[in-house]
Amino acid sequence: MPKILLFNASNSSQSIQKTLLDAAAKLLTEYDIVQSSSADFDLPIYSTDLENSTGIPQAAADFYRMIGQCDALILACPEHNGSAPAAFKNLFDWTTRHAGRQQIPTFQNKPGLILTASPGPRGGLSVRTYLEQILPFHGLDVLAAHGFPHFSQRPLNAAEQQTLAEAVSLLRQRLKTA
Repeated sequence: MPKILLFNASNSSQSIQKTLLDAAAKLLTEYDIVQSSSADFDLPIYSTDLENSTGIPQAAADFYRMIGQCDALILACPEHNGSAPAAFKNLFDWTTRHAGRQQIPTFQNKPGLILTASPGPRGGLSVRTYLEQILPFHGLDVLAAHGFPHFSQRPLNAAEQQTLAEAVSLLRQRLKTA
């Protein structure tokens, strides 16, 4: 059974991104689902000095291994002041350093979706655009990227459910042909 990683880039226990991932999980019952978040990876702030003196933390290798054990990824990411949350960016920085040593990109050429939710009117547009640009360079085959504006801790409305279902359908199709 294919395995899909549903990753919440937030480290907040109250993250609205989890609502999106829970809705996606309900659409993917035929797959083995692994859920994780940035809060699961305790890392020092990345610096080359720290990397040179202590090496790459085990948590970065663990995240890389988690990605490798899955067949696809759905990343739900909040927008913090127009960018990715510091915890996710830090995890990403450390993991790219580990991936470089493995000589296989961070996301290991897996298919994936990027989802962003925000209580604001742009639905995380800035961070979604950034992730769409940078993640393919690090081995994520981005099948779709969608934002959910004016979002809060609530069930998805019909239009949001349709958008999510269409994105999940693309992922499902890719996994059938893999």
